[in-house]
Amino acid sequence: SLDAWKKGFFEVQDEGSQLIVEAAGSVPGQVVLDYCAGNGGKSLALAAKVGATGRVHCWDVDRSRLRHLMANARRAGAEQIITVADSIESVENLRVDIVLCDAVCSSSGTLRRHPCNRWRLDDRLARKDLPAQQRTILEGAQQCVRLGGRLVYATCSL
Repeated sequence: SLDAWKKGFFEVQDEGSQLIVEAAGSVPGQVVLDYCAGNGGKSLALAAKVGATGRVHCWDVDRSRLRHLMANARRAGAEQIITVADSIESVENLRVDIVLCDAVCSSSGTLRRHPCNRWRLDDRLARKDLPAQQRTILEGAQQCVRLGGRLVYATCSL
């Protein structure tokens, strides 16, 4: 099974991430922006949905989170579908069919898998800092939706 993963036959992904991609409702040929792409798990699933005639543009406000995305895309055979934006300016100029925005959060939604995170939860972060960050991210993401397009917003927790 590890060989099958290395060959790009499957990607390990949380059920919630899979459901977000389903909620996006992308179809072959669409152009999608994964606005908070991270290492690209949802981007890969979106690439499978839009197929060879579609495109998935990827961005993350924390550019360091994108460092493995193209390697993951190559492994999955999606390097012709997925592109990583090199600047916020190039993202701001996009107008796409669907923008998926899985915004930064407190990670309390991962407590089942990572129970030690409960000791890292920060009340100020969850109540003040994160909502402001999420609003800024959402405001940027919504600008990239073409007229008649769709914005799908999610966050795993507080």
